[in-house]
Amino acid sequence: MDKISDLLQFNTWGTLSVIAGDNRPVCIPMSYVAYKNQIFFHSVPETQIAKLTTKEMCFSCVDELSFIPGAWMTLSGNPGIGTVFYRSVLISALPLVVTSVEEKSEILNQLCEKFEPGGSYKKIHPTNLAIKRMTIWGLDISKATYRARLGENLGHAVQMRIIRNLKERGRVLDQRTIALMEKRSFMGDSKE
Repeated sequence: MDKISDLLQFNTWGTLSVIAGDNRPVCIPMSYVAYKNQIFFHSVPETQIAKLTTKEMCFSCVDELSFIPGAWMTLSGNPGIGTVFYRSVLISALPLVVTSVEEKSEILNQLCEKFEPGGSYKKIHPTNLAIKRMTIWGLDISKATYRARLGENLGHAVQMRIIRNLKERGRVLDQRTIALMEKRSFMGDSKE
């Protein structure tokens, strides 16, 4: 799985942004599902964001990782300015509005599966009357850009120091941060 798909599968929400008719920026936190090279959103048609599906939209999703104290970012251990490691995806595109009730039910079932894996939800069928009223739109994942801050600008020795300190601190986020750092090309893997 590539890094964009991995982040979109891992996270559950992001911020959808668009310029409203009165030229005001509108940013709304939205849950989403990545499916068939798109990310899909849903709402009732009366919502402000659903009414703006004829305009280019921007979606951002951030995976916040570990806080790295400034002292960890030097070999001397002298205090410095700390930072937060992260990875992010940004997609800017015209949305594709889904009109087929069959497609809508398929997408909604994918969203349910994302949040309730294993089918513990009630399957949504195309005959469900609520689907006809629902607005579902998608953004093309091929328009996505990926950005990460995982210490790649630091020397190898400092990166190894950070990994050692993360292991010692041992929080859940620290374990994820270590795994992502170890995938980086400085560790011999060019996938990230």
